[in-house]
Amino acid sequence: MTGGEILVRCLIEQGVDTIFGMPGGHLEGIYAALYDHQKEIRHILVRNEQAASLMADGYARASGRPGVCVVIPGPGASNAATGLGEAASASVPVLLITSKNEARIAGKAQSRLFHGLDHMAFFAPVARLCKSARAVQDIPGMVQEAFAILRSGRPGPVALEAAKDVLETEGDATIPPEVQPKRIEPGDNEIAKAAEMLAVAERPVIIAGSGVLHTNACDGLGRLARMLRCPVVTTQNARGAISDDDPLSLGDITVHCSRTALQESDLALALGCRFVHFDTIGWNLKLPRLIHIEADPSYIGVDFETALGIAADVAPAIEMLLGKLTAGEIRSDWGDRIKALRAEREVEKEYPIVTVLRRALPDDAILIGDVNMTAYRLRRAYKVTAPRRYFASNSYCTLGYGLPAALGAKAACPDRPVVSVIGDGGFLMTCQELATAAQFGIHIVAVVVNDNCLTSIKMGQDKRWGKRFIGVDLQNPDFPALARAFGLRGCRAADDAALEAHLREALASDTTTVIERPIEKRY
Repeated sequence: MTGGEILVRCLIEQGVDTIFGMPGGHLEGIYAALYDHQKEIRHILVRNEQAASLMADGYARASGRPGVCVVIPGPGASNAATGLGEAASASVPVLLITSKNEARIAGKAQSRLFHGLDHMAFFAPVARLCKSARAVQDIPGMVQEAFAILRSGRPGPVALEAAKDVLETEGDATIPPEVQPKRIEPGDNEIAKAAEMLAVAERPVIIAGSGVLHTNACDGLGRLARMLRCPVVTTQNARGAISDDDPLSLGDITVHCSRTALQESDLALALGCRFVHFDTIGWNLKLPRLIHIEADPSYIGVDFETALGIAADVAPAIEMLLGKLTAGEIRSDWGDRIKALRAEREVEKEYPIVTVLRRALPDDAILIGDVNMTAYRLRRAYKVTAPRRYFASNSYCTLGYGLPAALGAKAACPDRPVVSVIGDGGFLMTCQELATAAQFGIHIVAVVVNDNCLTSIKMGQDKRWGKRFIGVDLQNPDFPALARAFGLRGCRAADDAALEAHLREALASDTTTVIERPIEKRY
C-alpha cells in the first residue's frame, strides 16, 4: 500500500466517516486513497481551509467524535490554524492532516521551499500533539497516537504531516485497531476526602465544565446533584450538561443567579473545568472553598486556591463519589433558595430573537452561535435541555465560526435541524461555504442579523472614545440574493413575527436557507 492508502485505512479503522478539506499536489497520495474508499469515508470540499478546520470543530462538538480535516501544506495549513486555535481554546478533538515537501530536500530553508512552512513548530503552541511521518511504516503508529490523545483526558487538536513522497511510496504496514478511550481514575483516598468535605458542607454547589461532556458524565452529574441536593452551574462550553429545566440547574456561570449561588456557597465542586477568562470575569470570580476534579493537572490550583485537587476524568470520579456518599449523612440544606434563584433567572431580560428561536426550534435542534451581540445573548438566555444542542465560539471569539461549524454539525447529525445565528460581519468572513452547502446538500438555516456594522466593536469604541468610530461600519450585499446565487433559499424578515414564520418554513425545507434579519443600528 502507499502511505496515503495506509493513512486513509487507518482513519477508517478509527471510525472516521467524514473528512473536510481541499486537495493539492502534495496530497495526491491521500486523495487517490480517498477516491478508492468513497463508500467508507466521505470527503467534503471546502472553499477555504479555515472553514475545513471549523467544520471539523462543529462536527466534533455535535457528535462527540473527533473531527478531521486535510489541507495542503503552507498556506492551507496556516489558513486552517484558526480552527485549531478555536479547538484548543474550547478543548475540541480536531485532527488536522497535511503534507510537506519530499524528504530528499529536508533541511533546506523553509522560505525557499514550495509551500514552505515548519508545521510542527507552527502548530506546537495549540496542538496537543504534532507528529511527522518520515517513512510509510511511521503512519499507523502516528495515527494511533493521535487518536489516543483525541479520545482521552482533556481533548484538543492534533496536527499530523507526512511528506509527499512518503504518501506516494509503497510499503508494508499493519492497520492498528480502533483506539479506545483511556480513563484517568482518581485515587480512592482522594475521593474519600472529597466525599467527606461534600457531606459536611451546608451549601455546596457544583460547577460543571466541558469535562462532563467529554466523558459522557451528564447522567452521573444529575445523580450527584440530587444526592447533594445542591445547585449546578455550567461553564459556557458545558451548556446542556444538565438540562435548564432541571430544578437544580441555575444555568450559565456568567448569569447573576449562578454567581449569587457561588457567593452564598461554602464549598464548590468543579468538575472538568479550566476556569477560562469569560467564565470567571477575568479570574475575578469569587469562589468558596474549592474541590477541583480535572483530567489535566496543569489547570488545578493555578487560578483559584484549591482545598483539594484531583487529577482524574469526571465520569469515574462522579461514580466513585456516589459510592462514598450516604444520603443520611449529607448536611446540605439550600431550602427554597435554589427555587428563588431559578425564579430570579426567569425574570432576567428577554431578547425577542432569542424568544423566537425558543418557540420555533424543535427540542432536538442544534443551535450554534457566531461572535455577535445576538449570539452573546443566546449564551445567557437560550434554554438548553440536553448536551451538544448548543455551542458557540466563546474564549477564542472566532468571527465567522457560525456557518462552517453549522455545516460540520449537520454533516455529523444529518437527521437533526441545525441553525446558526451569525452577524453580518461574521457571515461575510466565511459565506463562500454556501457553495459547500449547495454542492453537498448540507441543509442548515443561517440567521444573519444585519445592522451594517461590527456592533460589539463599535460599542467599545463609543464607550472609550465617544462617537469616534473607525473601521466598524459595513457595506453589505443583499444577503438573500447572495444565497439564491448559490442555488439556495434566501429571505428577509422585517420583524420578529416574520423571522419566526421564515424559520419554520426553513426548518421544513430540504435546502439551506439564509434568513436576513435587519435591525436598526444602535450607533
